[in-house]
Amino acid sequence: MIREEDKKENKAIGRKEIVFVVTHEGKPQPSRAELEKLLPSKIKEKYFVIKKIESRFGKAESRVVVHAYKDEKTMKHYEPAHLFKRGKPKKEETKEEKING
Repeated sequence: MIREEDKKENKAIGRKEIVFVVTHEGKPQPSRAELEKLLPSKIKEKYFVIKKIESRFGKAESRVVVHAYKDEKTMKHYEPAHLFKRGKPKKEETKEEKING
């Protein structure tokens, strides 16, 4: 179950900062991939990045911080590149790529 806990609009840079609480009774903390499938139904904006996932000690809840944008260009300008790669499988390097560096 996902519920919205807090929402702030940062008009200066055109994004919404949203905090969700995810209940995962008897299950491990949800992965970024799982959350990326569930969140579009809860967020109006098409582009979003998961900033962090924090598990709450002693509870079967995780706090998920999301930044939502209206366009991809603004999102890529303000968010660090490593956040777009998190939770995704790493690309395997070929022998040529390793040699050529």
